[in-house]
Amino acid sequence: MDFATLRALKPSEFSDSADGYRRMRDMASAAEERIEQQITVAMRNANQGEAATAALKQLRELARNFHYTQAECGLVGAALDGFAYDLEAAKKKLDAAVGNARAEKITVHSDGSISYPSGGQEVDGKLPGGGTVTGLTDSTASAVGRQAAGFDPNPHHRRAQEYADQIADALKEATEADEKWAPKLRTLKADDDLTVSGRELQKPLDGMDAIQSRFDNYLDEITRPYLLGFDDKKLGHVVMSVGNTDTADNVVTYVPGTGSKLSSIDGDISRAELLQDQATTTDPTHSTASVMWLGYDAPQSLLGDATDATWADHARGPLSGFLNGIDTAHGGHVNSTVLGHSYGTLVAGETMRDHPDLPVDNAILVGSPGVGVSHAKDLNIPADHVWAATAKNDLVNMAPPPAGQWAPLNPMAYRRLFDDHSVMYGNDPTSDEFGGRTFGVADGKFPLTDGLMPAHSQYWEGDSLADMAKIATGETT
Repeated sequence: MDFATLRALKPSEFSDSADGYRRMRDMASAAEERIEQQITVAMRNANQGEAATAALKQLRELARNFHYTQAECGLVGAALDGFAYDLEAAKKKLDAAVGNARAEKITVHSDGSISYPSGGQEVDGKLPGGGTVTGLTDSTASAVGRQAAGFDPNPHHRRAQEYADQIADALKEATEADEKWAPKLRTLKADDDLTVSGRELQKPLDGMDAIQSRFDNYLDEITRPYLLGFDDKKLGHVVMSVGNTDTADNVVTYVPGTGSKLSSIDGDISRAELLQDQATTTDPTHSTASVMWLGYDAPQSLLGDATDATWADHARGPLSGFLNGIDTAHGGHVNSTVLGHSYGTLVAGETMRDHPDLPVDNAILVGSPGVGVSHAKDLNIPADHVWAATAKNDLVNMAPPPAGQWAPLNPMAYRRLFDDHSVMYGNDPTSDEFGGRTFGVADGKFPLTDGLMPAHSQYWEGDSLADMAKIATGETT
């Protein structure tokens, strides 16, 4: 984005557009409700026969179309709000730099360069001459530019360079916002031949509703939701943050595991919300952004898909890119924690294993079938920054050791009789052999008392949640 574009841009126009999409969302919601609660009911009560049945079918499809419109318009509105928010910050920085420069009678040109007049104390009977500078965003080049300006006896040179750098920073932020939000908006564009029908389409719409509800109901900037990634391809992908990852002191990135997908994303987003709330309580003096990162296709079955590392192999690149992006957005280091759950621990572990310079400070591994390494140090961070916990009644404890080692025995028998640390993908991260640290977690509910393996989902409760918040905020458990 260039100087003239940002100078003329009005972020409020994008906010207004977001309001328009929300109004359209509300209209679609009202239309869907009227069809389902009034028209369809009245027609069913008053008419019978094949014609009536066909009409009712068409009405149901029309209602689903309105539901799709409702969800999509809500997401477009949320994306436009995020774009406007980011642009507003860049625009304010630009306008402040231009206004301050002009107040000092320093000329700002249409390309963002700045000319400064002669000034300072005379040298050999002459005032130090003026000149023109451009902004520098590279840290090394910027330091050199400021140093050169500081040596100039003309004080206007130093001030001009400061304003030029501020303008360049603003343009960079605006460009990054454009590049960040444009692809997100493109993913929300429906195909021309879209047909909305069938229960299978309803499932991802439920996920879209779960996302939209966060934008409708957040209370303050601390819990403001940010949609960082979204598409409905294959199982659907969502990256959503509770709190601003660009400004937070701590960022914790939660990678969900087996069974995760767009249609059931509500529960995973809720986990990110719970951790963000607990982290804010634990350390109210520092801000924490809690990210739910479903940027990969997760395995959907425990005994089939989850025994294959291919899903994690495909996730390593996207997760690495996301974590590096968080660090880059800060222009420096942020306290970064990766939280993996279930198969998500393998995704996190492989990513850290294969990217030695990944900007991660802490790893939390809960309900893990193994993380792709045998020792905590192989994750390329200090072993005492790797934390793990598995509930006593979590059926993940039944994860077998490597194939061939336990053929005569069941998995638990092998582990108890022989080594007690081999699991499906390396050593159990809660074992002494793994070499990391552990934290307390309740035993959890017994299998089949509330679903197949309820203890596998209870890490976001009680002392376990409190300990994860302490780790993410740099406290000691």
